[in-house]
Amino acid sequence: GAAAGLAAELKADDPTRRLIVQVEPPRQQSEAEWDTLGYDWAGLAEFADQIVVPAPLEPEDFRPGSYPFESLLMYATGRIPRSKLTIALHAASVGVSDTQLAMMPFSSAVGLMKGALAVDAVGDNLMMQLDRSTLAEEPRYDPILHQYTLTTRGGSQKVYVGDATALRAKLGILARHNISNVVLDVSNNLDLDPAVWDAVAEFKSAPSELVASPAEYRVEYNILLAGEAKAHLWAPIDETSKAFPLEETGTYQVEAFIAIDGQRFPGTDTRTVTVGSLTEPTAQTLDKPILVPGPGSTIQAHRLPSPTSNVVENNLTKGATYEIIGRNREATWLQIEDETGPVGWVNAPANSEWIQGGQLLNRLPVISVSPEPASPVPSASPSTSASTLWGYGIQAHMLGDGLIAQSMLTTKQLGFNWIKQQVRWEEFEKQSGNIDFQWLDWIRTEADSKDISVLLSVLAAPAWAREPGFDATVVGPPRDNATFARFLGSLASRYCGSRIRAIEVWNEQNLHYEWGNKPINAAEYVQLLKEASAAIRAACPSMLVVSGAPTPTGVRDPAVAIDDLEYLKQMIQVGMLNYVDAVGAHPSGYNVPPQATGQDYCSIIAGTGMANFTSGCPNNRHRSFSFRSTMEEYRAAVAAVNPNIPIWPTEFGWAVAAPPGYPNYGYALDNSYQEQAAWTVQAYQMMKNWGWVAAPILWNLNFRVIAQGTEREQWGIVNSDWSPLPVYNSLKAMTK
Repeated sequence: GAAAGLAAELKADDPTRRLIVQVEPPRQQSEAEWDTLGYDWAGLAEFADQIVVPAPLEPEDFRPGSYPFESLLMYATGRIPRSKLTIALHAASVGVSDTQLAMMPFSSAVGLMKGALAVDAVGDNLMMQLDRSTLAEEPRYDPILHQYTLTTRGGSQKVYVGDATALRAKLGILARHNISNVVLDVSNNLDLDPAVWDAVAEFKSAPSELVASPAEYRVEYNILLAGEAKAHLWAPIDETSKAFPLEETGTYQVEAFIAIDGQRFPGTDTRTVTVGSLTEPTAQTLDKPILVPGPGSTIQAHRLPSPTSNVVENNLTKGATYEIIGRNREATWLQIEDETGPVGWVNAPANSEWIQGGQLLNRLPVISVSPEPASPVPSASPSTSASTLWGYGIQAHMLGDGLIAQSMLTTKQLGFNWIKQQVRWEEFEKQSGNIDFQWLDWIRTEADSKDISVLLSVLAAPAWAREPGFDATVVGPPRDNATFARFLGSLASRYCGSRIRAIEVWNEQNLHYEWGNKPINAAEYVQLLKEASAAIRAACPSMLVVSGAPTPTGVRDPAVAIDDLEYLKQMIQVGMLNYVDAVGAHPSGYNVPPQATGQDYCSIIAGTGMANFTSGCPNNRHRSFSFRSTMEEYRAAVAAVNPNIPIWPTEFGWAVAAPPGYPNYGYALDNSYQEQAAWTVQAYQMMKNWGWVAAPILWNLNFRVIAQGTEREQWGIVNSDWSPLPVYNSLKAMTK
């Protein structure tokens, strides 16, 4: 009654006046019910032009799974028309303690991330150190909440850094619920990340295209000598030290500040230090610069000047002297040798504190590395720890005019360092013993020049190698495993030492039409793998062997498919782990966010969308619909036998389609481009944090280019003209 009277009085003289009512923050009573503190939201909506509902302050309320925020949105939209509903969001940073929540200025949160600068001259290096002793651990990016968090020492307070990325994630939730009205609550007058206003503008102009791409936080240093700029250095936010090689004495001034996505943020630490003399040998006493690893160093030597190149020496001997004999053009990589001869290449910026005679580096010869280096001396086995094999990969189809160069370039611009190509044996050895390597040679040359590692996934026996009366409508294994082993041995031998570094042996062999419509049998596959692995390792010990990834399924019919987890365990039982460097996996996304487990995904996709595909909810849930549970269950099964073998997702991703979509792919209609982008980034971040995953391969790069009109295009991350979709831009911006 009061609201109706106020609305009538307000508009009596001027009908254009608007009545906007901001209600008190509601309190959650149960999963679906809220206490509105006496406000009748539905009654107010009959007379008010806008109802402003405050969002929670607690950052964890925005985490999918418990999702109080999404529960609030569903409650509100059930009582207030979306056209009249406005959500008031907080964009400030939040400190959480046992007793209270407190908003804090963005500048204070960023200051905690940076720490206090200390500068000292150590040997012939200027050492910059960030003192973060007030923190219990380094800042961490939470890929689910899309924001950095940090915990003060003693656990007294956890700080959630409120930046534009965190706000975009919240706005993305509004977009999924078709809520277009939003305001920022700035009543506390705290300073905010300036980019939040750009996020709001993007939301209002194109809410469905908003992507919460992680901002790049880094610490930048300006180094001056007597007022003259000497260097500008930077380091990722999680690195607390940086070294600058000294060449002159005098008083140095060092400035340290935070840059966010390349934009300098206010708040600079300045320190000065006077260098009276250089304690290390100078140019007059050294003919060439040297590298002397000191205490605490962990220097890796690579075969080529690239962080993704094979490691030839994992930890250079501390106290030993290595002569620096050459450099790349930018002097970012240095070639070293010891008394026995050349050792390899080391990264210069990462190891500057151990370099003596740094002023001589520019006098070194520039060494060009051949795109087709000689095969390395065979080693006992390649290094296959998850940390060594971590990277960022994508699958492309490159077998066609212009596709190799464009795919490699687009992958390089994405910031990825692995690419996968499927190799159908039947297309490369159409006659026994006559292998056509031309396309793969071209891929090798381009990969070497772009420094991108290649995974070849090999399947599909040619007709001459299959059993009599085989079903030609589907791919299948050979009747004699030795023929397949010879083919893979030829591949490994030809490309040993190149950027073609890994071979996946078959694909989704737990599915009838990938196994010749024959009864599915894990032991038969492992025997094929055993012989193939022996041939690969004999031809090239450094070539990585990956087991064929099963397709996620809950079917238990050997004539159709076998549950992928059961199939994996069957392979392990008959010795599969003895023959591989990594275990292949295909954790599918369906319409389920990556953090959702097999136990809770039904409640989560109820909010993110399941109109076209239920993923078995509510009564037929299955682990295979969950990206996370599939990965974690695979890890558990492998780790129970050999925890050193990583899981290698050789295919994963989320599909997006416009109506009417494709039969049997209804889940693609439930996903938006925004969700595809956000969930893919989250998946990469989750896998990196797990620490037991080899370079995940996203499916796919360019099937909207080469397979238009087929269901495979739904996973593509570029349009038919190679222009980027939101997921491409988000992955490009992702911190790697």
